[in-house]
Amino acid sequence: MNMEIFSKMLQAVLEVALPMLIASAAGWMIGKCIEIFKKVKDKNPELYEILVVVSRKAVEAAEQIFGGGKGKEKKEYAKAIITKYLSAKGITLDIDVIEAYIEAAVKELKWNGGELSERTEELK
Repeated sequence: MNMEIFSKMLQAVLEVALPMLIASAAGWMIGKCIEIFKKVKDKNPELYEILVVVSRKAVEAAEQIFGGGKGKEKKEYAKAIITKYLSAKGITLDIDVIEAYIEAAVKELKWNGGELSERTEELK
């Protein structure tokens, strides 16, 4: 009987606390992404633009190829495409930076109902 009461109490606490913990974690992640973007943009605005455009294109391509679901496969594909592109340009970046740009492009894709906004700047 005690275990059943404990189980129900734990479930009730988790139902209340879990959404707050998830929201806090998401807020922290967004803050970290913004911090990374600002550092890159301040240090090298041209690289920032390249990362934004390449990340968007890689996310769009992954979505086209893999369709719904398969988030892990899509992310790995996008990372590979971005890394190859940057490598061809002689640019090496920490994988965390690349992943932050991928996450931003995915969020933008979701917020815009499946479409990424267009960038007029050309990749150099």
